[in-house]
Amino acid sequence: MAKKRTQRSDKELVNVSEHLLYEIAMLLGTALDLVNPASNKWTVSNANALIESFTIHARILLDFLYSNNPQPDDVIAEDFFDDASVWLEQRQAKTRLLTTIHKRVGKEVAHLTYARLAVTPEDKKWHFPAITKEIDEVLRTFLRLVPASRVSDSFREYISKTEST
Repeated sequence: MAKKRTQRSDKELVNVSEHLLYEIAMLLGTALDLVNPASNKWTVSNANALIESFTIHARILLDFLYSNNPQPDDVIAEDFFDDASVWLEQRQAKTRLLTTIHKRVGKEVAHLTYARLAVTPEDKKWHFPAITKEIDEVLRTFLRLVPASRVSDSFREYISKTEST
């Protein structure tokens, strides 16, 4: 049985929604930079830094959207709902791609592992548009369901912009 989470105040959720918005902006911004580089003069370290940023922000958002044994101070989507089942029953199932990249970030980016030795050059590719699209679909469900009183004005503004796209 899952541990009962501390119920957060609307004010605390509004404040932390700014941090969630930052994670979303960083994922989308780095994906855009990786797909449409402003310059072909990137060094390997520039490209790798963008890839690392993209993958870490993807992992953070996946941990938020698909919490599995969260720590008491982790921010998770369920925190924004009086009844967590509202979120858990309406969010999309975690796709094969999202499951795979969630594991890959841990083994290939966030931790120094022996598993890296088995990764072929072909397997090292990150499919930024597909990953971004799948995370965005789940975020749109969250944005549609989250009570407006629990997110900041800038978050609500982001919601209204994304609803029209």
